[in-house]
Order: sequence, then C-alpha cells, then structure tokens
Amino acid sequence: MELYNSDMRYWWNHADKTFSHIQYDRWLGSTKALSKRWKSQWLFKFPKNVKHVAEYGIGGGLLGELLMNEYNVVNYTGIDISDRQITKASTRLKSCCINKFTLIRTDALTPNNLYRIDTFISQAVIQHFPSDLYTQIFLDILNKGTELRWIMLQTRYGNKRNQGKQVVNAQLTNTSYLKRRLSNFQLTWQSNRYPNGYVFYVFEKVV
Repeated sequence: MELYNSDMRYWWNHADKTFSHIQYDRWLGSTKALSKRWKSQWLFKFPKNVKHVAEYGIGGGLLGELLMNEYNVVNYTGIDISDRQITKASTRLKSCCINKFTLIRTDALTPNNLYRIDTFISQAVIQHFPSDLYTQIFLDILNKGTELRWIMLQTRYGNKRNQGKQVVNAQLTNTSYLKRRLSNFQLTWQSNRYPNGYVFYVFEKVV
C-alpha cells in the first residue's frame, strides 16, 4: 500500500502559497503577526532546556527561525513532503541560522527522522494526511521515539476521518484518539478548541 502518492506531492508543490505557509499575507497577516499568534496560543508552553527540535510540515521555515533565534534551540530539523517548502525554508534559515538546521524532504515520517530529537512539533498537518493508516503509523513512530521527551501537536478536532478523499481536513482527530496512540506519553496541556476547530496539545514522555 502506498501511503503517500505522487499526486499529494504535486498538490503541495503547487498549493496556494499562503495556505502552505510559504507566503505570509492575507489571513496569516505577516511573519510578525503569525509569530505573535503562535506565542500567544501555544509557544508559552514550549519546554525549557530543549535542544534538538524536529518540525513536520515546515512551510517557509518561520517557526524554525523563531525557535533558534528566541527559544535557544540548538538544532532544528525540518521535515516536509514539498520540494518548494524545503527550498523556501532553506533560504530563510541560511540567512539566520547557518549550520544549525537540517531539512529533509520525505513522504512519511521514519524513526531515523527522530535521531537525537528531544521535541517534535507539527502544526495543522495531521488533518491533511491521506488515510487513517498513515495517521496511525505517524503517531506510532512518535510514540516509540526513544529520545523524544515532548510532542507538540496542533490538529483539527473531530471524529470523522474521510480516508484522504480531500486534501483539506481529511483526517480529524480528538483527544482520546491521540492519547490512545501516544500511550508512552502523558497529555500535560491542551488548548481550548478554537472557532476554526484547531486544538493544541502538549505530550510529555512518561518516565
């Protein structure tokens, strides 16, 4: 079974630039406005003493830049399906954080992507996954991450999963589903559900 096909790669390489977070205009406002929104919504829960962060679904690399410049992150690994996103993020990060980042173009998360990673972040990506199986494998890999201490996820809340019949909001998740799949971690914080359906979650490794 092919979990992510070439059609999906093509879609993300040609999607609206604001939608894919490589152009910060229209509803995103600006890089400054988006950074401010992240800080008020969830970055105040960013763990202390985090050194190695991986982000899945990186847009233009804005979060990586913010984490390395303002949150003392030593190394950032950006993971994305899209060549366009990787190229845009590389340009941004080379201008601020040379030798502190690694970018990986892949169709699916692998255990090797989590090597030396203590904190994993993914914002508004899971709802675009092509199938429930893809989502399960993704979460199971996170759950088995031996060096992971923190998982920070932004998802769209709901019970219905449409098996990738549409790119937008195909895979909705809820709190009980995430807790069940991330059984090696404890849910330490979740936001209220925003009007657009987004919920932020912070999971910490059970020791």
